Amino acid sequence: MVETSELLRVFGSLNSEWMDTPVDGDRLHMETTENAVDIRVLSVELAAKDEVIRRLERQVVDGGEREAWLRQQLERAQAVLTNQSATVKRRWWWPW
Repeated sequence: MVETSELLRVFGSLNSEWMDTPVDGDRLHMETTENAVDIRVLSVELAAKDEVIRRLERQVVDGGEREAWLRQQLERAQAVLTNQSATVKRRWWWPW
């Protein structure tokens, strides 16, 4: 809690001028409208950035799937190559 005397010391006495000052309604409305426009612009930009993030995440997932498929293809090719080199080659003219 703050004592009233401290508030008066820091901020001064409460004048009737402060309470009687009219608020410029047009200016307040204009600032509010500008803020609303800014909010709409920012929300559109945010939605666009969210879409870019979703696309990039999808590309990362697709890249991971493609990498896994290529690794499988490489392993199959290596298995075929090692199997072919392990077999003994017979010449076609040797019947046995």
